[in-house]
Amino acid sequence: MRYLEDHQLISDRQYGFRRGRSAGDLLVYLTHRWAEAVESKAFDRVWHKALLSKLPSYGLPEKLCNWITSFLADRSSKVVVDGACSDYKPINAGVLQGCVLSPSLFLLHINYMLQTGSIHCYADDSTGGALYTGRANISRENVAEYRNKLVSEVESLLNNVSDWGD
Repeated sequence: MRYLEDHQLISDRQYGFRRGRSAGDLLVYLTHRWAEAVESKAFDRVWHKALLSKLPSYGLPEKLCNWITSFLADRSSKVVVDGACSDYKPINAGVLQGCVLSPSLFLLHINYMLQTGSIHCYADDSTGGALYTGRANISRENVAEYRNKLVSEVESLLNNVSDWGD
């Protein structure tokens, strides 16, 4: 291991069986990455029309739904580069960074995706899974059957997420 470590032959992304590294170190790293993702892009992807169409299904009062509609309406943005300014362009997606309401709106926006299978999220970082348990002394036919079932489960999960996105 010392030789492998000294010559950087083991990927820096491997945390198991490494001196001075633990599962906790990986969790700290991933939590940091997830926090960066939330701050940078997740809120920018909330499509207003889709979000607003979902709000009544949560049983929110009509006045609140109307207020949120008004809150998101008539937003625009411009770009300034080296003092040159673009025209204002309308925005049909995104909730305000730093606004106390934005995390809740984001969670409502992606909530239906979590009902499409074995998906779990931390903020906007999603993980989907399918289970394969290896077995000793099984035939090649059974191995192929288990593998095909696993591939089918993963494809179904990805299709469900894709359908949700559409």
